[in-house]
Amino acid sequence: MSLSAVLKSKWFLSPLAGVSFLLLLFLTPGIPGGDDGYRHVKFAHNLITNWPEVRQHGWHLLYLWPQPVDVWFLFHLLLAPLTLILPLIIALKVFTALIFGLIVFVFSKLLEALQARYHVSSDLLLSLC
Repeated sequence: MSLSAVLKSKWFLSPLAGVSFLLLLFLTPGIPGGDDGYRHVKFAHNLITNWPEVRQHGWHLLYLWPQPVDVWFLFHLLLAPLTLILPLIIALKVFTALIFGLIVFVFSKLLEALQARYHVSSDLLLSLC
């Protein structure tokens, strides 16, 4: 496969974006954005290691529903296995990079489906917005 064919297929965008974002995250010593990310990863870790306490004293966010709802539950559920094999901060950074790579993948497929003409760099820049 030639280089021009690879660039036309744009299959490399998602892994490239994910790895680039992961490298950017590893340049920071903690979690960018303050305590919120740490609370998410700590809750995900407790979800898989200490379920009875989480069930009893869950981190619920109240919205318009009559009962408390944790809108981040799927995020926590998907992050939880990584917290068992990696340190908490590293697990959150890796998971965030995976999500960013998936966002770039979905965005590039959407542009392909719409038959939009774009350059690779504009796809990466637009997915950052």
